[in-house]
Amino acid sequence: MSGELWHSMPKQPHLEDLTHLVYEILEGGESCTDLGSWNGHHEKSSFDSITGSISSFAKSTASHVETGYKSTASHVEKGYKSTSDHVSKGYHAAGKGMNDAFNATEKGIHDGTSHVEKGYKSTASHVEKEYKSTSEHVSKGYHTGAKGMNDAFNATEKGIADGWDKTHH
Repeated sequence: MSGELWHSMPKQPHLEDLTHLVYEILEGGESCTDLGSWNGHHEKSSFDSITGSISSFAKSTASHVETGYKSTASHVEKGYKSTSDHVSKGYHAAGKGMNDAFNATEKGIHDGTSHVEKGYKSTASHVEKEYKSTSEHVSKGYHTGAKGMNDAFNATEKGIADGWDKTHH
């Protein structure tokens, strides 16, 4: 009702004398208009003018409704295509992101496994070296200790033998 046609309704150049009376306001906000009297023929000035105005208004309204429908349909279609494109792009971006994340996780697991394996091999090598080194030290210590005990035993035995010989001769 804020359109140009609505506001120009009271200023119709083809209506010379426009008068009306409001008899009653009906439910729904409609009003009754006195369209004049009917005596078998209609007076051109009031009846034809009113029907012409109504017909013109109806055609204009139909044209505006059709134009609005086409414009709305076009906007809805464009909005649907735009939304569809955005959803599609978002879906592909999300899929790529998930794929990238999966690949990065897989690489991380592989790298982590490789580091653990290298650490295990390195640790095993160190343990083996330390075992050999410790084993060698223990072995040397055992042999050194055994030799020392043997030397001590021999010295003791010699001392006892020497002491026996001196006391019995």
